[in-house]
Amino acid sequence: MGGRGRRIRYSVPKTRLLPTVGIDIRRSQAATITEGDMIVIGAETFNFIGEPIGDTIGLVSACEALKV
Repeated sequence: MGGRGRRIRYSVPKTRLLPTVGIDIRRSQAATITEGDMIVIGAETFNFIGEPIGDTIGLVSACEALKV
């Protein structure tokens, strides 16, 4: 080896963490919610990312949203 150590190269994927917000919505207020839908709360607009997850009795949808 001649005094030279082995070089190990690590490849790290370049990912971004997005600041998301969890929002629970009653199904009586929004019957269908799909990825890409937008909602306005006060003066802020949010874009739903991913499909919402319903509770066991179907009254509330838990959504993840990104502030626009």
